[in-house]
Amino acid sequence: MRRSSLVWRWACVLMVVALGLGGAACSKKQVKRNAPGPITPLYGITLPQVDNVDFPLSALRGKVALVDFFSSSCTPCLYIIPKLKKLYVKNRQKGFLVVGIALEQQVKQILVPYLQLMKVDYPVLVADGSIYRGATAFGRIIRIPQSFLIDRCGKIRRVYVGVPDMTLVQREVQKLLSVDPKSCGN
Repeated sequence: MRRSSLVWRWACVLMVVALGLGGAACSKKQVKRNAPGPITPLYGITLPQVDNVDFPLSALRGKVALVDFFSSSCTPCLYIIPKLKKLYVKNRQKGFLVVGIALEQQVKQILVPYLQLMKVDYPVLVADGSIYRGATAFGRIIRIPQSFLIDRCGKIRRVYVGVPDMTLVQREVQKLLSVDPKSCGN
């Protein structure tokens, strides 16, 4: 089978999955925190990338980052991926990073082919138990897509629930990029 035919088939399969499951999955992808316990700070979180290589969020230190929680079964989540790619490409030379965190069960079967098809060039991580329990600096993920804008000092500055206005996001990213990373006192 020719590569272009295979890519087209994958795109069709993914769209059927996204459209068929999107409405239910996006509106309330709830994550419950089981019991009170320790909360992992932002720079203490390490999650596997889709290729199983660990990615410590301490790699965000000194950068402005947008951490986006999503699922391949969520149509609005898939809709914003090209917009996140564009935002990342526009600002990465200035110290900006987009990190996707997939709330995903079928990583190899659905997510990896989709990311390859979309040519996603920012890190995509897979949520673990601490994320699902809400035992991290991100707390409970109530709805997806949900994105966290993080400043150079590791402070969450803004939380976007749903599809954000990318013009507003770009303005806020520019404002945070203008802050000197030395002002963090790290």
